[in-house]
Amino acid sequence: NLFVVTHFSGSDSKGLNFLTSPFKVIDMPSNSELRSELIKQRNALSPDYIREKSLAMTKDILSDPLYVNTNTLYLYMPTKNEIDTQYLIVKALQDNKIVAVPIVLTSGDMVFGKIDGNPGFRDNRFHILEPQYDPRIVIDKPGLMIVPVIGFCGKSRLGFGKNYYNNYLRDRNYIHTIGVAYSFQEVKDLEREPEDIELDEIRAY
Repeated sequence: NLFVVTHFSGSDSKGLNFLTSPFKVIDMPSNSELRSELIKQRNALSPDYIREKSLAMTKDILSDPLYVNTNTLYLYMPTKNEIDTQYLIVKALQDNKIVAVPIVLTSGDMVFGKIDGNPGFRDNRFHILEPQYDPRIVIDKPGLMIVPVIGFCGKSRLGFGKNYYNNYLRDRNYIHTIGVAYSFQEVKDLEREPEDIELDEIRAY
């Protein structure tokens, strides 16, 4: 496969820095290479840019009938310049939705825990906030899930490569999944692995 890469010079108002070179054609990078480059770009985002795109995502989801008609919202706790879900968490709780976020159990295994009335948060092994595990707060029912994205192509998602979402979603087609990404995270192609689960949709902001 061939991959066309365009580089620009300087930086733009969105907080991204670009290298200088003309159009060039290179071999399609591996998922690992793509992940490394996209995380590097995401780490360079400005706070204002993150806030702008996070608010755009929040407004988009709140106006969607999928959100309006669901009782259960599965979200993620943002880390490392991901699109921020905290605005959406606050509004969903105000709307009396059940809001649940990931709790990591073992390698590749997670559940979602309700965050309203849980006994508190802690840093997990990836330094991401999660509720203290208690089987009484575990949520597993039809609903809408907002999924973090490092890169995407169509409905295919590039994550951290640990398969937490792939494993969780494999037998849960009663959850509608929306990946949320920055527009620069869209890539020409991704390596497909047997365990990969496509999302129902991915939206870029």
